[in-house]
Amino acid sequence: MRLADPDPAAPVLAEFRQLRRTGDLTPDEARRLAQHAAALFRARYAEDGAFVSDAITLLVELATHPDAELARTGAGHLFPELVEWSADWFSPDYCRLYDRLFAQVIDICRHLPQSRELHFSLYGYGISSIDDMLARRARQLAPRPPFDPAGARISKVLIPSRVTFGAEVAVTGVILRAAAALYPDAEPVILGAPAVGQLFAGAPGVRVADIGYPRGGALLARLNSWTTLTQIVADELAGLDLAEYLIIDPDSRLTQLGLLPLATDDSRALFFESRSYGGDGGETISTLTARWLAEQFKGLEGAALLPFVSLSEAHGAFTAALRGAFEAGDARPAVAVSFGVGGNEAKRVGEAFEHDLLAALLDAGARVLLAKGVGDEVLRVERHLSRLSAERKINIVEVEASAAGDLPPAGQLQTADVIAWCGELGAFAALIAAGDVYIGYDSGGQHIAAAQGVPVIDIFADDSIPMVTTRWTPTGPAAVRVIEHYKAPGETLARVMAAYRENFNRE
Repeated sequence: MRLADPDPAAPVLAEFRQLRRTGDLTPDEARRLAQHAAALFRARYAEDGAFVSDAITLLVELATHPDAELARTGAGHLFPELVEWSADWFSPDYCRLYDRLFAQVIDICRHLPQSRELHFSLYGYGISSIDDMLARRARQLAPRPPFDPAGARISKVLIPSRVTFGAEVAVTGVILRAAAALYPDAEPVILGAPAVGQLFAGAPGVRVADIGYPRGGALLARLNSWTTLTQIVADELAGLDLAEYLIIDPDSRLTQLGLLPLATDDSRALFFESRSYGGDGGETISTLTARWLAEQFKGLEGAALLPFVSLSEAHGAFTAALRGAFEAGDARPAVAVSFGVGGNEAKRVGEAFEHDLLAALLDAGARVLLAKGVGDEVLRVERHLSRLSAERKINIVEVEASAAGDLPPAGQLQTADVIAWCGELGAFAALIAAGDVYIGYDSGGQHIAAAQGVPVIDIFADDSIPMVTTRWTPTGPAAVRVIEHYKAPGETLARVMAAYRENFNRE
């Protein structure tokens, strides 16, 4: 990677600053300039590996603009088009691009008046410049001797959250298994949202320290949340010496993929760069996590480190109540379906495909357990339900429940053709566990299903980064069928239904 000289984005940055200075920076002008800067950055990197620094500067200055609408425009181009794009390639070159790119983002933001706490916190960790950040990254990635758990005094293992629920299962779940095997007396602490704890509530000793990370929020809010995180880590480690704790960072967004430290002494912190580990091999991210852990710790040779979900007793009762109702009724298969995409519409085939899939499952004699999702996803599912109800005589039961006691009477569940459900994350996992098959897009649900031993039909609709399908195919004890949608929706539907009939013996 080299710096472009002169920077081809310099005229765009100059135009942006002129419009900002004169008060003529309209939302339309902001979008035009942000799109131009992002496209220029990507094009020049693809062309000759040039790093267009002024494009990053423009997007960060826009993303931190005091006008909220203009700031959203900046963040809306900075994150999806550059930050997430550079982080999703599963390539060492793109990892180094991400490091350089986001180190510049942090460096610009730390010098803003509203980021004084961030600025001085970084100083406290010995980071005063971009070079310091990148030097620390090089030290993180340097080989080190494996830890030997024999005779260790580890009493706490801190794991910063991956933020997305699918990654919590696919990566964090594997780390939790390793921690339990290596240090059975240590307390595993996930630094993340309380909802994450619902996925592991039945696992002995696992605790979640509440960290409010505004995923999808303003740039400064995301960065400034790190200072809160470091204080929580300091509180967790109070009274412990270096030999009594470990920090395992699984490429967490809370640390901006490891660029931000959590301890002043990195000798007790391990960083799993999941985006580069494994090269161009065909393993899933869960398999690679297990392999990396076996390299970092003695005693994991041959260990079965699969992802897992361990629900609370209450959510286990939710699954049992649904299964009991289905078993007492007819012999129809229960198919859990989710059309959630985690806010990434590129993962979606389309609304017409979704409707046709629901209709095909009903025609095949399935009982559909349909998760309504959150936000705009709820409105989309309600349109599906309204159209299905108008087209055919089916019994739709709406359920808003997170515990067995909240479910409608078993008789209503037995006669339902579609159970349209919404509720908390643990109950979503419980709903999936009640199904005979799970069907969904590349999102959290398929990892939750696979970890619970539910057969999965996983639809990947975006082929812009080929390794995404390889890495994010779920891993678990039951069959997983991947359907790549790179052609017509009708062909994708036919392949999904063929997988439903053939892999799971549904005639």
